[in-house]
Amino acid sequence: MHTNIRCAVVGCTNPVIGQCTGYQGNCGKFYCAQHSDGTLCADCASQKAADEQALAIQQDYVQTAQRVEQEARNLALKTHGFLLLVIGSIVLLIISPAFGSAASLVSGVCLIGAFVAVTWYDMQRRQFISQLVAQYDKTKPDFSRFYAEWRAEKNKQALVNGLKIAGVIALVTLAGAASSIAEDERRSADYARLRDAVDDELRRRGL
Repeated sequence: MHTNIRCAVVGCTNPVIGQCTGYQGNCGKFYCAQHSDGTLCADCASQKAADEQALAIQQDYVQTAQRVEQEARNLALKTHGFLLLVIGSIVLLIISPAFGSAASLVSGVCLIGAFVAVTWYDMQRRQFISQLVAQYDKTKPDFSRFYAEWRAEKNKQALVNGLKIAGVIALVTLAGAASSIAEDERRSADYARLRDAVDDELRRRGL
């Protein structure tokens, strides 16, 4: 037990049993058995507990946001409108050869149906997301705001990844073009050397 020192908690007269090792940095405060957690003083222990709680809430909210998107996708795929559009387009595409000269027109209708199905699906998915977010917002404080920020960050990351992929494709394309140009230039140089050699031989023979 330490002497001539006191617990860092104001008014505490309990015997000091150790010195705080610090949480995310140095501390050095002395603590008693009542106002400590392991090797941390009361303040550092409270900060650690608050951070752990915040991290647990963040993980729970992220998992909930992912679950919202998965549930919304599943619900949108099961809507009658989407199923009818998809099945109708597939059936028309299968039987389109039976329409003879109008087969191409029927195929076009199938494409339009597929586009409408995708649009319908996206609209329903967004609607289900709004409903689910509002539902979770009742039991998880500020979940709607968290979801909006999480979704914006996700879209931003998707955009960055898309730009990276586009950049790689562009570099590959430019490299391919440069290689093609270099190959053309090499072939032109070889042809020029061959033509010069033929001309020299003709001149040597007086032709």
